[in-house]
Amino acid sequence: MIVKNNTHDRQSNKRKRIWPKVLIGFGVTLILIISCILIFNKPLMELYVKSQSKPQTYLKVKSSEMKKNAEKAKTEGNFDSASAVPVSAENIAKAVLVNQSRPVIGGIAVPELGINLPILYDSGDYSMLYGAGPLIPGLQMGKGNYVLASHDMWTNVSYYSKTLLFSPLKRAQNGQNIYLTDKDKVYHYKIYDIRQITPDAWDDAVNEIPGRKVVTLITCDTNDAYRILVRGELKDVKPFNNDTAQPFTAESNQYKK
Repeated sequence: MIVKNNTHDRQSNKRKRIWPKVLIGFGVTLILIISCILIFNKPLMELYVKSQSKPQTYLKVKSSEMKKNAEKAKTEGNFDSASAVPVSAENIAKAVLVNQSRPVIGGIAVPELGINLPILYDSGDYSMLYGAGPLIPGLQMGKGNYVLASHDMWTNVSYYSKTLLFSPLKRAQNGQNIYLTDKDKVYHYKIYDIRQITPDAWDDAVNEIPGRKVVTLITCDTNDAYRILVRGELKDVKPFNNDTAQPFTAESNQYKK
């Protein structure tokens, strides 16, 4: 009679139970280490966000790929803007570890404010950390109300940068230009509406404006109880070429340092 030795099986099962705990512990420890480094080195935090949000992120993507990403967003995108949290060392550390793919659907430039960012395919927390993202799926540039959101890195809870992401919107003025592109066309808007809204006033942000084609930009205000809404009206649409790409290829003060 052969007696089965279960010692090896028990040891194997024990190792299988231990490894997930080890990996989780390692991940938490790594997040804490990266967070501490960023907390005590804010320039490093700025450098990371800056390196991930440069216009090269979208300028190297073909228009056909952007359109595919926009279609993918309808079923795969995260549009739960309520889950977004202010920029912090911990959130950046998590983003570094997750290294989540960030499909690009376009670019936005506001030359007078020095804004030049990729438009990612959704408005999840990671997308708003690396650029701007549409608040709801299925939006189209040049049609209806195209609503974009991004983080403010200069609020009452985060004092990191006045120039990165949508932080410069605090200096927006009527008459300034907003340019969007999907690498097929360039959509030119002029700002005509700047105001504060409360976080629960999303209908005011996302509803279409009768008789107008607009772009709406949303970010946190210095007082986190409010959001800044900046809205521009469509003035013209031109093909994307060397001449019309100038707002997207010119040097931006978001990346000068």
